[in-house]
Amino acid sequence: MKLEEVGQDLEKRTEPRFQCRFPTKIISDQGDHIEGLIVNISLSGMQIVSNGPAMAALFPNFKRDNQSKPINLLVEFVIPTSSNEEVTIKVHANAVWVRRVQRDMFAVGCEFTEMLDDAGELLTDYIYYFGKPL
Repeated sequence: MKLEEVGQDLEKRTEPRFQCRFPTKIISDQGDHIEGLIVNISLSGMQIVSNGPAMAALFPNFKRDNQSKPINLLVEFVIPTSSNEEVTIKVHANAVWVRRVQRDMFAVGCEFTEMLDDAGELLTDYIYYFGKPL
């Protein structure tokens, strides 16, 4: 199974997904910082993968019985634009599911809750000009 395909059965997407590979910085609402990789994105959310220790730091109290409670994240990543620039996007998102994809690799499904600054326009630009549907 490809990383981009993880969690397809767990999500209720309203927007089409596009494959990508964006290194990302993630900050939890508790102030924990980790790095990950966004492997697919849409106008409503994204999927991030990272290693086990990073996910344990981000979700220290995560248990199967509280998966229905979203975990708030601030996510920052760089994308190309149609004007040949690379811009930093910052979004607030809820982590709505976490799933192990390899022995020490986890995927997180995130739903956007707020696009900061002009992130929505920039993401739309990226998807229109560069997006490769899954």
